[in-house]
Amino acid sequence: MGEGKLLVRIAMRLRSNLAKVVFSAVKPEVETSLRNVRSAIRILDSEVLEITISAPTLSLLRASMNSLMRLTSTVLEVIDVIREQQANANIYSST
Repeated sequence: MGEGKLLVRIAMRLRSNLAKVVFSAVKPEVETSLRNVRSAIRILDSEVLEITISAPTLSLLRASMNSLMRLTSTVLEVIDVIREQQANANIYSST
């Protein structure tokens, strides 16, 4: 990851089950390298998801960071919708 001149590290504290789901969803995007932008993802202490991005220019760093954060946010929103649907299904099935 040392090729880029700029580096950003993003750490998110999530419940351990969410950290694993987000890790699995985002990992394929992180493994791809375009235009000398390098990124890595890992889980620390089972609850902290850390994304590291290295890029040669600020615009590439910002674009990559925005893309990965948008993907992460979308994954979390989808999980919330699924949980809400499951909760509603449980409410209707118990009445």
